[in-house]
Amino acid sequence: MRARALAAAATLALALSAGPSLAEPVRVLLIPPGAADPVTASLLDELVALGIIVEVEASAQGDLHALARARSARAALRVDRGRRAVEIWDAGSESVFRVDARPDEPSGAAAGLALRAVELLRGRLIEVPAPRAAAAAAAPAAAAPSAAAPAAAAPSAAAPAAAAPSAAAPAAAAPSAAPALVPPAPPKALAPGAARAAGDGAEPRRRTSIGLHAGPSIVLQPGSAVSPEGAATAGARWSLTDRLDGEVFAVVPLAPGTVDSPTGRARISTAVVGAGASVGLLDPRLPISVRAGAGAGAGFLSYHGQAWTGGVRGRDGTAPFALPFVRGDIGWDIHPVLALRAQALSGIAVPRPVIRLPGRSNVPFGRPLLAFGLVLEAGIW
Repeated sequence: MRARALAAAATLALALSAGPSLAEPVRVLLIPPGAADPVTASLLDELVALGIIVEVEASAQGDLHALARARSARAALRVDRGRRAVEIWDAGSESVFRVDARPDEPSGAAAGLALRAVELLRGRLIEVPAPRAAAAAAAPAAAAPSAAAPAAAAPSAAAPAAAAPSAAAPAAAAPSAAPALVPPAPPKALAPGAARAAGDGAEPRRRTSIGLHAGPSIVLQPGSAVSPEGAATAGARWSLTDRLDGEVFAVVPLAPGTVDSPTGRARISTAVVGAGASVGLLDPRLPISVRAGAGAGAGFLSYHGQAWTGGVRGRDGTAPFALPFVRGDIGWDIHPVLALRAQALSGIAVPRPVIRLPGRSNVPFGRPLLAFGLVLEAGIW
């Protein structure tokens, strides 16, 4: 009897002194935004270090809870396409939380964002043994008779008093109203930098990312006799939301176009500075993007006349014009901070410049003006 009582007391002491821990292996779904993502790599390291089973599903679409349940996962984490936030869902709360990168963190601080996201998830998955439940579980072990010592189970004079239920016994033996899992954290009891995701009662912080791009381009004048111009395109793009972008750009002439007549030749160079906005047409978590937008810019037509006969004199000058335009691009994320984009622009020059050459009819310009480019974009924040 004394040995069993000591064993029960030791079991109870261990149950009361044991710290929070994951009681059983947990399966977690991890959704990266693309290949070679540093935030995903840090999340994977932290989760595996906790003994969590991680299933990686690249660019999975849909609600986190539906994706997790379809894969029998207890929780799911999804890295934002801009690598500046992590969305978290766990079965205990049935809600989605968002952990954002801190403003004072550099763009490459993936480890800090991953660590705070995993700490928030770990706090929601920990099981804490209830003291009363542990005591109730240990008490039957002390009172249960063993087959090797039937005499120990025989009632003694003091046995009725020991076996009789006390006033506190029902409270100890009754199932606790709180489950063994830690109850969901209150909406405001979140880790630093965490916020509820959209649809969970709070507005997520706006994701900000800036990219610079540059590359070769070609300028065309359909319906005119002006030959194609060689140019370079450079600009900056910033994300206003997951789907809406703002952009500024410049088209700089490198190789002029030409138009000929029997009396001479004119060399034409086109420069454009513009700004606009575009909307993403595909899921922003995909590595491929398709965007369409519009804007307006200022253009400059530079011309240089070259006479071939003595009776004609060439003239030089610059004619400004406005350029409302529509544009689109197709992009491919080749790296977390690098993307290759094919761009197209179509605009109308207002007022329309006209190129006059003796010996041929007037040559219209910019109706429409087309520009096609292939640029490499690098994210800087």
